[in-house]
Amino acid sequence: MKIAIYYPWICVKGGAERTILETVKDNKNNYTIFTNRFDKENTYKEFKKIRVVELAKIPDRSDFFSTLIGSIMILFQKIDLSQFDLFIVHSEGLADLITFRNNKIPLILFCYTPLRPVFDKNHMGSILRTKKIHEGLLYFLFAKTFRLIDEHLWKRFRYVIFISMESLKRAQRGNIIYPGTETVVIHPGVDWDDIKPPLRYDKYFLLTGRITWSKNIELAIKAFTLFEKEYYGKRDFKLVIAGYVDKKSIKYLQYLKSLASGNKNIVFKINPSGETLNNLYSNCYMTLATAVHEDWGLTPIEGNAYSKAAICVNSGGYKESQIEGKTGFLRNNSAEEFSRGMSKMAKGLAYTKKLGGYSRKISKKYSWNEFRYNVSKFYEHLFS
Repeated sequence: MKIAIYYPWICVKGGAERTILETVKDNKNNYTIFTNRFDKENTYKEFKKIRVVELAKIPDRSDFFSTLIGSIMILFQKIDLSQFDLFIVHSEGLADLITFRNNKIPLILFCYTPLRPVFDKNHMGSILRTKKIHEGLLYFLFAKTFRLIDEHLWKRFRYVIFISMESLKRAQRGNIIYPGTETVVIHPGVDWDDIKPPLRYDKYFLLTGRITWSKNIELAIKAFTLFEKEYYGKRDFKLVIAGYVDKKSIKYLQYLKSLASGNKNIVFKINPSGETLNNLYSNCYMTLATAVHEDWGLTPIEGNAYSKAAICVNSGGYKESQIEGKTGFLRNNSAEEFSRGMSKMAKGLAYTKKLGGYSRKISKKYSWNEFRYNVSKFYEHLFS
């Protein structure tokens, strides 16, 4: 079967890019990936071995007008799908628009989340608090218009794969899943079989992933600053922030570095290689995950696979994969609560290793092998 995949931007080593890579690993089908921005040097090198077709470039900034222009371009983008049997749209919200002019073959939506600035009240509130009155009005009009269009386009998807119960519930609250639509939750995973649990628990907390404002990374810096003051006055722990930065997030990175105020125990590893990331996970004390209402959240699961516990914000997808007191701690979006969790772990290496061992066992059910098996079974169900 010839399958076309669409995702607007393949530019960094993010969760969506990795999920797409794992999707195309099956040898039963022939895949072509269509995207509006392809940065082959900063994303996973495996994309160089896959047929990727770059369409008209959309803006790579996240401001209102760039989002508006990008939305319009995706809405009217035409792709030649005449040679394909199936079109899979990987979407964090905007990609749904591609089906306005590309809907003549069977469609599957791979939904990371409905567009959060439109369908997530918490996300909307965070945005509106930073807007002036006229900016808020423009945003409100955009959200209303987008919602009407998206509700119409979702009628075209008979099958929707959600990456988590959190993203499914978001769609349900938005009333965009129509009667007759078949839905399934298939969790993206980690390279469980290739990860060998380490013996080292060096004294640093690790936060990984994309460095962008929605990941709430300032929480980790504020919590670590409190931790240093409260943890017996010692300065033997570090905080390592390792992640991928695209152009639209450079200012956010500068803000984080200013927040760290030259603290030598807060270390940034920008655009780390796979080997560097593997070493960081292997040797860290534990991991931190700070995004609020995360769609799913792969980074704490990756840490779990390395036998590392995690402290996560008690919301979103983290609540699905993490177990309080078993794989670490689920805490409110509070520097004080994160700091207390870090102090508790820092006082007992034996306790940290115990949670790490349990985390390793739990993470096995989120392996990429399990993901590919579930996706394959879903395809078989559709076409049987």
